[in-house]
Amino acid sequence: MKRCPQCNSVETDEALKFCRVDGATLVSDSSSLGDEAGTAQLAPDASEVHTSILPHNTNANINRVTAATTVLPPQPALSATRELSKPKRRPIVVTGLVVAVIVLAMIIGAFFYLSRNHNNASQSIAVLPFENRSGNSDTDYLSDGLADSLIYRLSHMSLGMYDWQWDEAGREFKRAIELDDKNALAHLRIGICYYLATGRASEGVRETLRAVELEPLDLVNNSNLVWMYVGAGRKNEALAQARKVAELEPDFVLGRYQLGLAYLANGMYQEAIALTEKPLRSDPNDQLMLQIAGYAYARFGRHADANAVILRFREIAKTQYVVSYFIATTYAGLGEREKAFAELENGYQQHNWRMTALLKKDPLIDSLRDDARYRDLLKRMNLPE
Repeated sequence: MKRCPQCNSVETDEALKFCRVDGATLVSDSSSLGDEAGTAQLAPDASEVHTSILPHNTNANINRVTAATTVLPPQPALSATRELSKPKRRPIVVTGLVVAVIVLAMIIGAFFYLSRNHNNASQSIAVLPFENRSGNSDTDYLSDGLADSLIYRLSHMSLGMYDWQWDEAGREFKRAIELDDKNALAHLRIGICYYLATGRASEGVRETLRAVELEPLDLVNNSNLVWMYVGAGRKNEALAQARKVAELEPDFVLGRYQLGLAYLANGMYQEAIALTEKPLRSDPNDQLMLQIAGYAYARFGRHADANAVILRFREIAKTQYVVSYFIATTYAGLGEREKAFAELENGYQQHNWRMTALLKKDPLIDSLRDDARYRDLLKRMNLPE
């Protein structure tokens, strides 16, 4: 039994801790019980008013007898609190576009990694089936279509630039354009990876002009048109196009590189050197600018600076991949044929795509074309002499 120290009301429910009248903390009461159930005998005076345990306002000035006290049965203890159910997570739907971007990046990374291998082993890429994780079987066709599309697109580049199967590559590129003549990338690729590589630079110019026509503001298309003009011997147009790209975006890396090539093709070696100074101060390992600077130094008579560029390439090679073709062009500018061909051989072993694209028409190695080793290199790459 418990008692309220404030209002002296008595509670028989041992589970209660606070008074139901005034909220005071209840205390244990060992006083005897009266004959009436649930009523506390506070004093021996029989005239004492019995106190009901039910909630009511107790006032000492009121002198009335209350009705018999009703003893409430003890309430059963509340059952254990039910654990709230956790909200179910919605299944994450991976769309075909996101999957395509991620996997394509991985495939391209693997492709370039394999292209750097120094051995003669046959190199290939496996495009694994895409997994449809959307939970919707109606979109299974997207998974199959993405894999087929990647295989189809990568096969065009691989057949020519890496496997040197030129006839088959040409058929595939032309087939792609037949299917979609408004695909600017297809026109650009056939221009660089087939026509320029096989020495048909004029046709490469035509295809690249078509790519620019389809996407006139695309800086990549406009920059690569410079390459085509250089390969076709149209030096003045190459320089004009390179300057046009520079006006559109002076800091565009590919555009700056193509401007350097246009300077070299036109014998503007001082301008080429000046072009490379700021970028190389910012990034001494910029291989594109190092190639331009190395050849320009060599042809301008600054042989010590040209050799310093070659040493820079050697230092870079300790920690990252170096394009051997860039070193070869600097040696060609210096007139050091043996070393130039040694680097071209390295590029051949690497299946370097840049060397494949430029070997037939790059004016930077014109001094090497009368050498039997050059003709042997063309033969091994299945390129026409």
